[in-house]
Amino acid sequence: MEDLDEKLLEEGKIIINGRIDENMYKEFQKKIMYLQTLDELREIEILINSKGGDLGDTFAICDYIEWAKQKGKMIRTVSLGYAHSGAFMILICGNTRIITKNTTLLCHRFYGERCGDHAELIAMRKADDFLYDRMIEHIKKNTKLKTKKKIEEIALRESDAYFTPKEAMKYGFVDQIIGD
Repeated sequence: MEDLDEKLLEEGKIIINGRIDENMYKEFQKKIMYLQTLDELREIEILINSKGGDLGDTFAICDYIEWAKQKGKMIRTVSLGYAHSGAFMILICGNTRIITKNTTLLCHRFYGERCGDHAELIAMRKADDFLYDRMIEHIKKNTKLKTKKKIEEIALRESDAYFTPKEAMKYGFVDQIIGD
């Protein structure tokens, strides 16, 4: 399988498959930085099949995607299977966003458990508010949903928000559905 990963990387492709965590982020970072050095490569394709993971690591990946875009690379994100949670956030930040007709999309508010003394809880709440605001701004920037109210009604509801491929097109989460 290492040979396949190397072959795909030489073709400008990065795979995000499985849980998004620090190890995946670090591997992604190395690959996108390598691809950024290839002047002849104009487009990077990110193939996604993930049910999400850590939001901090998700946004670290999104930051590297934005960095590559600022450096002149076109980013194509393609979801084959799942684009849930953090993977949804990664999918929507491509220049061109593609899903299959069978891809399931999920967006939701993040959740976690907190414990500590009062001062720690206040600090963690501030960090949580920052992450929530970052999610709002990321969705505003990369979709047709342009107000916090609309985002909270559609994508960041009180419960999980699943989207069909056609709904994903309607809300500007993706640009193309393949196999439809």
